[in-house]
Amino acid sequence: MSLHVAYKCNQCDFQFLGGHGVVGLSTHRVIETRSVCIGCFSLLPIYSEDLNYPKLGKLCFLHSQSLPSKHPVFDKAKQKAWQRRIKRAKKPFKKKLKLALIQVKNAEIWNLMLSEVISGTAISVMEEEGMIQLDLTQIYCPICNHMGTIKLNFASNCICPKCHQGSITCTV
Repeated sequence: MSLHVAYKCNQCDFQFLGGHGVVGLSTHRVIETRSVCIGCFSLLPIYSEDLNYPKLGKLCFLHSQSLPSKHPVFDKAKQKAWQRRIKRAKKPFKKKLKLALIQVKNAEIWNLMLSEVISGTAISVMEEEGMIQLDLTQIYCPICNHMGTIKLNFASNCICPKCHQGSITCTV
């Protein structure tokens, strides 16, 4: 399930689609939390260390761009081996082998994403008043290198960070 909150300024072209989204592989799901730097207005994804929802006791990592989720291409020998196995299998097993191939490819993507997520900037997860919060006050933007400019959301009717004249409206 995805939760998207659209933030727009009523005076300028500032827009930010916040919340979190699900990047779905066929056997795994990756939760991407969206943030924006109000210094350079770059969109920055945040992932937890297990690629799921942020939880207390787990670190989250800020990245300058989304993690790759393309299907890996096996080398020719591995592809031919899988094709031979599928071709030689009896009819009831062909479908199982095709599903196994998809799971192997998704597992490779999953492992690649898990190893890449820790290359981002670490963010500690804390709990305030029963809610999970990310501590973004001491985090530098990977694009403009300003500290404390990363925002996950905006309050309704707050001043626009871009034009400093309009107010932000929120829609779910």
